[in-house]
Amino acid sequence: MGRLATTVAVLAFVGLCAGAAAAFSFTAKATGPDTATALLRFERFEGALGSSLGAAESVEDRKVLPALVARKVRADQATVARAVRVSTDPGSEVVAITATAPDTGGAEALASAYTDELIKASRRRLLGRAVEARRYVLSLLSGRGPSRVLTARRRFLTQERQRLDDFIAEVRARRNPRIVQRPQTRAAPTSRAALLSGLTAALAGLLVALGVAHVTGRSGRSSAPMEGPPPEASDPGPSRERRGAMTGRSF
Repeated sequence: MGRLATTVAVLAFVGLCAGAAAAFSFTAKATGPDTATALLRFERFEGALGSSLGAAESVEDRKVLPALVARKVRADQATVARAVRVSTDPGSEVVAITATAPDTGGAEALASAYTDELIKASRRRLLGRAVEARRYVLSLLSGRGPSRVLTARRRFLTQERQRLDDFIAEVRARRNPRIVQRPQTRAAPTSRAALLSGLTAALAGLLVALGVAHVTGRSGRSSAPMEGPPPEASDPGPSRERRGAMTGRSF
């Protein structure tokens, strides 16, 4: 009966610890701001005159964007500038826009608004530079020179003009740049994770201890001696009364 009471008490304690862990996990606060990240991909220009048509050149000047985004999300311009980080991977022409806010909803809204404004500004810049490059190519095609040089030069310039025409068409069709990932939110790490981990470990230890105690108790019962009268001790010789009787008879 005592062992049963102990088992019930341990299980009750385990349940109380689990309830405390759940309660604390809901009341724990975040240790930092939430974030949201969107990804843009720029189509690489393959021609010889495309040094100014890459992703890095299109997003390097971001002085105007915070003001536009601030009006859209109704926030302070300086706050928007501090809360948004733009990074570019030149190898893949992918641009990451990461916004931070006190909650995931605010971070997602900020990243989405900034991404929209960045796309508009980038398309305007790409279109303007591509049109200017095409105008320059057309001016070269109208030039004069020796026939042999002119033939090779015209072939190269004609190919460059075609590449620029295709590039301009992609930008005007709103396919460059394009969104490859809508803002994905990530909640900030909280103290509840550490709390739950510690309590889980404690609960696991209690359960293991309970199991070991139960197994040990069963082993102790199986190894206990069987109940019954003790075996009679062997008598190496006659008892005291028998020796006295034998002595009386000898005299």
